[in-house]
Amino acid sequence: MVTCDVSDFLVLAAEAISANAEHAGIILVPPRLPARALSEIAAAIQAIAARYPEGIAGLVLYAQAV
Repeated sequence: MVTCDVSDFLVLAAEAISANAEHAGIILVPPRLPARALSEIAAAIQAIAARYPEGIAGLVLYAQAV
């Protein structure tokens, strides 16, 4: 899951952790990477994919400008 809705998904991630529930992984896009900057967001997602070749199941990660 990739989302710009950082505050709500941090709450949902915390609830999943509290309930010991599995999730496929969440990539949070912070406000400093505006939603209109699709190429920057895509590059950040590619960097995450390269860093986690086995996937991001159970992780909550912030997208960072590359």
